[in-house]
Formats: sequence, C-alpha cells, structure tokens
Amino acid sequence: MKKKLIGILVCLMFFTMIPAVAGIAFESETEETGLFDRTTLRGVGLFFRFADGGKTIRFMALRMHYRTTYLGGTKSGLLRAQRLEIPNNFNGYIGKFFIWGSFKGSLDI
Repeated sequence: MKKKLIGILVCLMFFTMIPAVAGIAFESETEETGLFDRTTLRGVGLFFRFADGGKTIRFMALRMHYRTTYLGGTKSGLLRAQRLEIPNNFNGYIGKFFIWGSFKGSLDI
C-alpha cells in the first residue's frame, strides 16, 4: 500500500510539472515599448508629404534602415518598398530623396 501511495504521489507531481515546464519553454515575442523609445532612420525615400494637419510625415521608403532603442534593448532592420508614417517631431534631414534623423517613439510596422 505504501508503494502504491508513493507511486500516485510521484505521478501527481509529474502531472503538475508538465504545464509549468511547458510555460517556461514558451517564449513571447512581445516588446515593451513606451515613453523612452527613440528611433533613428536613414535611407532613400520618395513622395514626402505632411498629413493629418501637419502632425505626421508620410512617404514611401525604398530602402530604409531603422534602429529603435528602448529600455529593454534595441531593434533594427531594413525596410524595402514600404509606406511609412512618422511623427512631425522628427529631428534631422529630409531631402528630396534622402532622409536621415531620429524621432521619439517607434515605427508601427
């Protein structure tokens, strides 16, 4: 009887550990972005236009490198042939075909 009780107890412990181990193995892809985000852009774009009453800048990014720094680390990447919208508090240079600078916040990609 004692061995049977120990066997049942061990089985119950295994069954309770399976969800915990499965939860540890699962990695979440969520990022915590917020108040201290800063994004730097540089690259080639076309059709720079002010939108929403001058609150945002819309353009077509032909080849754009971005780097977002936030409290948890950094995220960077390369965008090709994609429409972008950035806030008007952009600090940097926007030319006829080239953009270089940074703004507070992150890209909504």
